[in-house]
Amino acid sequence: MKWCVGGKYYAYLSPELYAALSARDFCVVTPPPAKADPFCKVWGGRPVYIRYSAEAGINFAYWMAELEMHFPVELAQRENTPLFRGDDGECIKAGVWSTIFGNLLRVFLSAEEAKRYSTHSFRIFLACAAHKAGVPSADIQALCRWRSPESLMAYVRWEPDEYADLVERSMGMEINPLHVANLPHLDPGPLVQALAAMDAE
Repeated sequence: MKWCVGGKYYAYLSPELYAALSARDFCVVTPPPAKADPFCKVWGGRPVYIRYSAEAGINFAYWMAELEMHFPVELAQRENTPLFRGDDGECIKAGVWSTIFGNLLRVFLSAEEAKRYSTHSFRIFLACAAHKAGVPSADIQALCRWRSPESLMAYVRWEPDEYADLVERSMGMEINPLHVANLPHLDPGPLVQALAAMDAE
């Protein structure tokens, strides 16, 4: 994790830089190798930038700055120090995060409803929200660090009103009859007869 304060990059956040943080500054995180990109060849050159905000309430950069101030790590130790670690200093593994997240959800939801969500839900939310905001598909793929467009199509979902709007907009278009005439003629008669025969059996 690094910081971009006043347009300059810093390896750690000193008390002076912390005091100078504003909405023009960023927390910069370079994710480690992942299952879809084990050697960081695809997204390795694209660190995550989160703009700092002390007013947003839920703001990653704000809380990372607080973490830096309460649990400072010397520059020489940062390379080998996990960003999120337990009381024993060891990295918190994905399974532990899933357990923590599930326990938090059960405070507000029933156990059955809580099972519908996982830490992966955050990535799906970002993809859907970015899609609704009009972000191009290639950019959403990069934001969520998916290696293929197929992953994007699997997780981006339309809102009901958005889907209905697309259908209604399409139905309102006039199509050149010359193009329509070139479409193959599909006779549903044999299919209907076959279905009727199956029901009769």
